[in-house]
Amino acid sequence: MQIIADLHTHTNVTDHAFSTLTEMVQAAEDRGLAAIAITNHGPTNPDGPHEWHFSNLDLIPRKIGKVTVIRGIEFDITAPAGGINVISNKSLKPIEFALASFHE
Repeated sequence: MQIIADLHTHTNVTDHAFSTLTEMVQAAEDRGLAAIAITNHGPTNPDGPHEWHFSNLDLIPRKIGKVTVIRGIEFDITAPAGGINVISNKSLKPIEFALASFHE
């Protein structure tokens, strides 16, 4: 099986991650990936970036080098109701891909 994309990545705008977008794209290209999804934690997660990060995702080029960059978010599933992070429609507009995960 050949892996062609990584659809769950965090850049250094999520507090527990260390690499910049440029470093993430270079690592993806070095590994022969065709695409990565940048899915930083949502803004209400304690280590997520401010909502403005998501509002500006459309500034990221569609393709950097040989790698397609998918603009995404990792929503936090809130217990016990099972909702997700609250984020404005303006900030949702550039998002093309979403994950949802439980976090403590």
